[in-house]
Amino acid sequence: MRSTVILSTILSLALLGCPPAVDKDDTAPPEGDTDSDTDTDTDTDTDADGDTDADSDADSDADSDTDVDLTDLTFTIEGDFEGTALSLTWFTMGDEIFELGSTIASTGVDAATVTVGVPAPDAEDMFVLDEDAPGMLGALYMPALHVDDDGDVEHDEDEIYVAAGPTWVAYLQGVTPEYQSIGFADGWNSILVDLGGSGAPPEVGSIHDIPVQAGLWPRDEIELGGGLFGPMPIDPVRFALASYAWFHDSSLSHTYDEDLSLATDGSWSLTVSGAPESSHFLPVHWYEEPIAIELGIAYQDRDGGGSFDLRDSQIGYPCYDGEFVMMLYLPGHTDLGTAIMMDMQGVGAGWTPMAGIDAPEPLFLDDTMLQSLEISPLCSPF
Repeated sequence: MRSTVILSTILSLALLGCPPAVDKDDTAPPEGDTDSDTDTDTDTDTDADGDTDADSDADSDADSDTDVDLTDLTFTIEGDFEGTALSLTWFTMGDEIFELGSTIASTGVDAATVTVGVPAPDAEDMFVLDEDAPGMLGALYMPALHVDDDGDVEHDEDEIYVAAGPTWVAYLQGVTPEYQSIGFADGWNSILVDLGGSGAPPEVGSIHDIPVQAGLWPRDEIELGGGLFGPMPIDPVRFALASYAWFHDSSLSHTYDEDLSLATDGSWSLTVSGAPESSHFLPVHWYEEPIAIELGIAYQDRDGGGSFDLRDSQIGYPCYDGEFVMMLYLPGHTDLGTAIMMDMQGVGAGWTPMAGIDAPEPLFLDDTMLQSLEISPLCSPF
């Protein structure tokens, strides 16, 4: 089943001008090419073995169907690969669309290096990659890893993707001298693509060492740290992660609610482990599944209740560069299009801290940034 995933932005490639959403009916081979399986022979003369020419052609076609030439592609897995399977899935890009097609090959992964034999794509999967080179056809495939829960190497709708890019695999025909000069060749090619905004052109790599970065595993633990805005408080301080849903249903428990250990210079650190409770997850329009939205609050327990409530004194919130940091928890990505999009943006799954709620482009914080937070009243989310 083919699906489409809407993206907020599609950045153009410097060399491979991926086309708008492709109508495969309009992507026939260049004039002069014919389908080798098309039988134009209507001669019914009897062969020496008693077969007609039509029978012989059928036998030939059957032989060719079972004797497919395969090209070995070797992938190097960077990161955890235990219990995963590798797949190569056809795709193309439009202005705001990833269009996904069929999977041409898949295999289980039991080592950091895995080789899979891949046939040439079907003719209907080929399209013009560059309108300035209409005779050059290609098909793009996304290498991806998914957690293979049932061991059948095929992706099921509830199995999460843990890698999707950044290297693409392309099958090309009729490569022009211009593309040959930068390393492209007829047949299978490995292309490292940077869609993160650096402007770097695609890099042609070896099909015998294709990197696959397993960076989409759900993250169940994060460490936060930093400093304190203003003078040291006299009374003890606690830190809570309160679900956005809690503000509508105060019977929900907090994901984290502990004393905050402040050093004499106001520095602090804490570790949040485990996923939020299922009741914390809410549907959002921009993600395939409900997510948890957790708000960090430093407070003083004025009512002695032992956990945060609205009667307590809120003294600050986790800020990065003056922006409130919201703690999101994203379930693992079960849709390949979503996994590709998240990988492009450097966003994994599990705990995903984000700053700049109202900014045009929110900032997803890495481990270094998470150690440079400031508890301050100046970035209140309320």
